[in-house]
Amino acid sequence: MLFTNVTDGYAWLHAFWGILFVRLPFQSQGDGVYTGTWNAQIIPGFRFAIFDFMTKNTLMDPVAPYDQNGWLLPYKIQTAE
Repeated sequence: MLFTNVTDGYAWLHAFWGILFVRLPFQSQGDGVYTGTWNAQIIPGFRFAIFDFMTKNTLMDPVAPYDQNGWLLPYKIQTAE
């Protein structure tokens, strides 16, 4: 879940899936709440996910101010011992 004070925006998750870099959209639940899921790789190693949010005006209105926020989440996948 991603929580924001903006109700009319777009949220994505950026991550690697195998060797491909993917962008997965979050779904707006209203009131600034966005939800999304992804499956982490099973290959051991260090990974990261980037959560990205932009207001609707940033993408749709060429004269609107640029309003974007992003969060980087590094994580490690390891095998069970």
